[in-house]
Amino acid sequence: MPKSAASICFHLAMTTIVVGLLATVPAHSQSYDWHWAFNRPPLFPTNEWGAITNDCQLGLRVLKFQFDGGEDIETAMIIRNIGEKHLDYTDWGEIAGYDVVVKRGDGQPVPKTDWWAGFKPSGAFYRVVSVGLGPHEESFPLTGWLNVIRRYKMNTPGTYIITATQHVDLYEELPEIPYEYSPHKRYTPDSPRRFDLISTPVTVTIVAPSATKPEK
Repeated sequence: MPKSAASICFHLAMTTIVVGLLATVPAHSQSYDWHWAFNRPPLFPTNEWGAITNDCQLGLRVLKFQFDGGEDIETAMIIRNIGEKHLDYTDWGEIAGYDVVVKRGDGQPVPKTDWWAGFKPSGAFYRVVSVGLGPHEESFPLTGWLNVIRRYKMNTPGTYIITATQHVDLYEELPEIPYEYSPHKRYTPDSPRRFDLISTPVTVTIVAPSATKPEK
């Protein structure tokens, strides 16, 4: 099958999955507004990237570096393709696709929220999106948002060091026998190469204790 037709079939299938799953995602699990994501303010730090794996790097971005206790700490995961080939991968969304580790400025671990400590994954929490990146392109953080205070108790004033990991299923194109004297590629959505991308740490500061606020 020509690349274009196969790619269309795969992306249509992934779109169907996305629509179906988004319809089942509970409101409390949606930690950002889609319209706001398209019109977001600048993200910082602007040019820090994690280690290179399979021509990809992960950047962890925040809206600001200073927060009040209890304030949402929205972080964005951005993948950069530093290679010369087009890449297609699956973004599994906030719950299934990203891990985050938070430590205090002195290196001590931060306790998990009761919700995250007792969380049991289910399909209703997954957002599945197929993403394509051209050479030297960066992903747009539409699904790649994570509200850190949903997972960790960060109410105490001080500095916190955040590191993120994104689980990536990378789909590759394999050579196929030329058809009608035109070289085509065979798309292989059923044989991904799975790996993790790890960001550089980002340090944020909590400047005031929070009022009593129910955990999300």
